[in-house]
Amino acid sequence: MSADRHWRELVRSPLFGSLVIVTVALVVMRTPLLVLGDTWFNLVLGREVAAGGVITRNVLTEQGFGAPVVDIQWLSHLGMYGIVKLAGLPGMVLVGSMLLIGTIVSAAAVAVQRGATESRTLLVVLFALIGMASQFVLRAQSVAFPFLAFFPLVLSGDVRAPRRTTWLLLPAAVLWANVHGSVLLAPVFAALAAIARVIDAVRHHRPVMGRLLVRDLILTLGLTLAVFMTPYGGDAVRYYEQTVGNAAFREYISEWYPLSFDRVPAATLFVCAVGVLLVRGARKMESFTLLSIGLLTAMTIMSARYATPLALAAIGLLPAVLDDVLGSAIRIEPDALLRHFARIGVPVAAVMLLVGVPWFAHYTLNRPDSIRLTDQVARAAIPGRRLLVDEVQADRLLWFHPSLIGRVAHDVRVETLPISYLDSLGHTYAQPTGRLATAFLGGFDLVVVDRRVHEQLAVHLEHDPDYVEFGRDRDVSAFRRR
Repeated sequence: MSADRHWRELVRSPLFGSLVIVTVALVVMRTPLLVLGDTWFNLVLGREVAAGGVITRNVLTEQGFGAPVVDIQWLSHLGMYGIVKLAGLPGMVLVGSMLLIGTIVSAAAVAVQRGATESRTLLVVLFALIGMASQFVLRAQSVAFPFLAFFPLVLSGDVRAPRRTTWLLLPAAVLWANVHGSVLLAPVFAALAAIARVIDAVRHHRPVMGRLLVRDLILTLGLTLAVFMTPYGGDAVRYYEQTVGNAAFREYISEWYPLSFDRVPAATLFVCAVGVLLVRGARKMESFTLLSIGLLTAMTIMSARYATPLALAAIGLLPAVLDDVLGSAIRIEPDALLRHFARIGVPVAAVMLLVGVPWFAHYTLNRPDSIRLTDQVARAAIPGRRLLVDEVQADRLLWFHPSLIGRVAHDVRVETLPISYLDSLGHTYAQPTGRLATAFLGGFDLVVVDRRVHEQLAVHLEHDPDYVEFGRDRDVSAFRRR
């Protein structure tokens, strides 16, 4: 297939149609797990932004109440809240799913248009989806998916042939800076593009053009400045110190842990596959691809949360590498059966997306037992009673019952919590029968536990004579001190 193949011809391709079908099917299957603790946190903050402007103080939780905060992701929060107000929670899930699918399909299309075969692109997409599946939860990062996929693509194209349109990355980075903290990767990608340009010149025995290096430097500096073009200005530094530079994140938040097969087997296998591909294809690989994918792979090994940026960048950059490494092996050629599958499957996938995702979301988010339990907890939380609600359920409770804002002990936001509180909380979840846990729990009148995440604590409280379980749904138990 030629690199300049028309979009409409690409969409008619059976192999590309199969890629669309696979992507939609995997996202639809993930629908019941798309709304979790982070989602509710984003919605609660979006409601706060809509009501009073950008957030500067924590008012949601008892611990860290009044602490200064920098909500860099304010625009994502406001956008998600606005979609819910217009289209409801199922509508938000549909929009988030469409954004992911659109990002993946578009990046894959660019890879094919640049010369990669459709079969290898399909293979990379499949591995990437598996690698990032556990992290696909609707939250601010979801809004940043297009930036994570297309910044590397645009810069890799610019290294090949400089384009004026590359400067559009500057306003895009300003938007990204108000959407998600992953914008820190923007100047990093630009710096790697400058380094790759020098390496490519040396590899191909060409003179290094100083004019282009100056241009790359200006672009890198511009993207660095864009990181701070938010309502918080220079205070954005504090946000990144409290998150990326916060050792507590890597100690208490599982997503920030180093990559481990025991915890995230799919992401680990994906990273291993990428590593093998980098080693096998290093000699022929474009320098920018080697540098950017190599860096993201190293970052993912150090912290599993970077599996998503790695997967999205891989979709656009690695299919051509896989072509070079595999040669004529594992090549799928379209036949009559595949054409028939794509002809029927693409419309079915569209229906699955437009009807199935909202229906699944509505069914999952409106289970009577879950709504009943949330209301029971709110009724039991009379003034004077202290509430310990785990990080998965706290913001969901605040979303449905705003009167409890400032009453729950903590939520998913870690940077405002005292280290002593985090230590006690961690010990309580890990060893609920210990003396430290007993002393910690003694300070609360109501305890709400998601059994999927903190089963040990739920089992302990079920057998503790000092507590009575006054409510339960399929996943969550609520206990009251006798």
